[in-house]
Amino acid sequence: MRNLLKVSCLASALAFAGTQILDTKVTAAIPMHTASDGQQSPAAPWNALADDFLDNVYLKFSPTGATALGLHQYDNLLENYSRASVDQQIAALHQYEKRVASFDAKQLSET
Repeated sequence: MRNLLKVSCLASALAFAGTQILDTKVTAAIPMHTASDGQQSPAAPWNALADDFLDNVYLKFSPTGATALGLHQYDNLLENYSRASVDQQIAALHQYEKRVASFDAKQLSET
């Protein structure tokens, strides 16, 4: 479920910033564990990027959405729609757009 949330949030936020999602097909079935031999999963860099995005952009700028997801540390917060905050959010989204665009999607499996 968290994988689907990651992909959905990342795609939604980048679309909100006026960007286009890459033509590369990325599925929500991204393994979150290490391989049985103890090595890091090939999807680990993507998972780290998605976690970083959720923590530092999506949840930070959408606290009511975070509360709706059941993250109660955001219960007492509301979105800040000041010009400065919106500019910060746009800058953060552009930063993640570049990081997603530079990510090698061939590292991910289709399942």
